[in-house]
Amino acid sequence: MLHKIRNCALALFILSGIFWLSACSDDDDSGMSPEMRSSMYTYAFNNGQVGEGTAYMGTHNRDLMATMELNETSGGTDITITLTNTVQGEMYMVHAHDAADPSTTPNGTPYDESPNGDVLLLVMEGNGGTASETFSSGESFDWIDNDYEGFFVVHDPLQDLSTDDLSTYLIVGNFAQDLPSTDPPVGMESYEYAFNNGQIGDGTAYRGPHNRDLMATMELEETDNGTDITITLTNTVAGETYMVHAHDAADPATTPNGTPYDESPNADVLLLMMEGNGETVSQTFSSDMSFEWITEDYEAFFVVHDPLQALSTVDLTTYLIVGIFGEDLPATDPPPARMMSYDYAFNNGQVGDGTAYIGPHERDLMATMELEETDNGTDITITMTNTVAGETYMVHAHDAADPATTPNGTPYDESPNSDLLLLMIEGNGGTVSQTFSTEEDFDWIVDDYEGFFVVHDPLQALSTTDLTTYLVVGTFAQDLPSTDAPMRSMSYTYEFNTGQLGDGTAYSGPHNEDLVARLTLTELGDMETMVRVTLTNTVSGEIYPVHAHDAADPATTPNGTPYDESPNHDVLDIGIEGTGSNATASMVSPMSFDQLNSMYEGFLVVHDPLQPLSTIDLSTYLIVSLFAD
Repeated sequence: MLHKIRNCALALFILSGIFWLSACSDDDDSGMSPEMRSSMYTYAFNNGQVGEGTAYMGTHNRDLMATMELNETSGGTDITITLTNTVQGEMYMVHAHDAADPSTTPNGTPYDESPNGDVLLLVMEGNGGTASETFSSGESFDWIDNDYEGFFVVHDPLQDLSTDDLSTYLIVGNFAQDLPSTDPPVGMESYEYAFNNGQIGDGTAYRGPHNRDLMATMELEETDNGTDITITLTNTVAGETYMVHAHDAADPATTPNGTPYDESPNADVLLLMMEGNGETVSQTFSSDMSFEWITEDYEAFFVVHDPLQALSTVDLTTYLIVGIFGEDLPATDPPPARMMSYDYAFNNGQVGDGTAYIGPHERDLMATMELEETDNGTDITITMTNTVAGETYMVHAHDAADPATTPNGTPYDESPNSDLLLLMIEGNGGTVSQTFSTEEDFDWIVDDYEGFFVVHDPLQALSTTDLTTYLVVGTFAQDLPSTDAPMRSMSYTYEFNTGQLGDGTAYSGPHNEDLVARLTLTELGDMETMVRVTLTNTVSGEIYPVHAHDAADPATTPNGTPYDESPNHDVLDIGIEGTGSNATASMVSPMSFDQLNSMYEGFLVVHDPLQPLSTIDLSTYLIVSLFAD
């Protein structure tokens, strides 16, 4: 019915224009100058001048106006269109549409839906102010000014182009005829809502993965039955469904979670599910509530929920937009990103007895953890000092756990939490930094997460159960102060056997000659010592016999060796399986740290696994040198 009313109104409007034009055409032109003629017409904004229900509905500013200047030329007519108060960078389609019988057009329009490109067809770029452009028509001045029956239309560049919905037209009127301004229809209001940067209070700014250029417009239009509420969202995510609600204001003391609104939306005012398309979407909700009540008396909040997070009606940081219903929400700068920093000292057993690091790594390594809040969660930057060049450090978060429930009685889950922190940082001999971006919330990490921060030793086989292989281990997001090492430790490096013990002792065989050994002695309780050996550049799958041989007088040994041919099992007697790179093994010696480090006289020997074992042929030794020297 409304469509028919609109068409009848348009038909009457055209007839009145035709009558006016025919009356003008009867004037006597005999007194006119033979000079080229011109005419000027002014067009006001579309407030429904052509009929009820045709007034513009959209987000464009309503102070746009147009002038049409016709200038006779030798070849026809120049038509200059000037638009005022345009939107910067937007393309305005400006057309002439021939009048037509509504009964003959596809959608019952009183004009041809295809523009008449011989009369006027322009694409005008807005500049934020006044824009002008001229179309040169081959049609005569007399015909356009006096006889042409059609419409002048300026389409809205902020909506999809339509040639049958007059409410999307910024301007529509009879061609070459003034269109006077009128008041907009009774009962229309429009409000702009900026993105949620915490305008309604501290701690309410949006936190999540959605792009922050989303905006909303709310347009209220009075109807016979209540109010049509049209919501337009810009910069939506394609395929995601946006929940758009009205929530009645409430006393926080009376709501379950202390919110200043009723957590259940008011479905009588506004309840929409809007599907994003990657651009701008609009949808209308028809409420039975009166226009006057909504605009003057209703106290509530307008909310656009984030479709990329679980729906919450209590956590305002998940709201893309939240503001007073029926009131503009101005844009503000987002709050500054929050940051926290924590320092971690070397593992000297701060987390418990027997957990201090034992191994070949230097003990001056330290770590810093810096947390920075982001739109999508938290950036965790780990900085380590005094790293070993070329070695890869595994840096993990391990969730806290009940030792009674873990396979090896650890107070944490042995599998790292890869959603929170999982890095492989290559050492450079000095300071290195690397960042891990997690989707976990900054507040949750700082205040609620229970777990451990661990830096594993790259010089030993990775273990998630042996805390003595951890270079750093402490509570996540909490400083780990330095403490004194519980016991003494010394490390010694041994180069490949190139004959350091004398002529004829240099290695001869098929093994690569870049193997290096590191001996680490660590004092333990009960006068014992941890003896650990790390080999570099090993052959994968081969077993390296590593021994201590007591020094001896060559005159007293069967084959004149300067050592006892049988290894000393109490000092060092281990087998190390090659990995293709670094490999480590250790044993507990019943001898004291001082005995091994200062008093023991003997040799450290690494035998070649690629040759038969010999304890007399030094040329089969990959490494041979004084023990602890």
